Amino acid sequence: MSCYPGCAQVGELYACGAQLIALAGGLTAAIIAVAEAEDTSVDDFCKKHTALCAKGGVQNKENEYVRDARLRADPCGWLQEQYAGADASEREKIRLAQKFLGCRNKQKRKT
Repeated sequence: MSCYPGCAQVGELYACGAQLIALAGGLTAAIIAVAEAEDTSVDDFCKKHTALCAKGGVQNKENEYVRDARLRADPCGWLQEQYAGADASEREKIRLAQKFLGCRNKQKRKT
């Protein structure tokens, strides 16, 4: 499947792919135009073409270590202590918490 929504009429012009996105004024508008051209709802179009309608952005990576670390005076120090004594599966959760709170590789950012 292409990463472009397809073809549709926008005003007086008929366009496909990247030209459609540019002409319509963005991917969302292009998807709406293609859904109308296919005589389907936007919801049905998105169910059929999930890759085009997937939500982007940051995922919520908050876990129990993030919540506990926020209660500490030195969250990054506390997470490092927890990491030292944790098994492999817990270390992965702690690494995610460190990334979420901006604690990973702090010394690299200071230089």
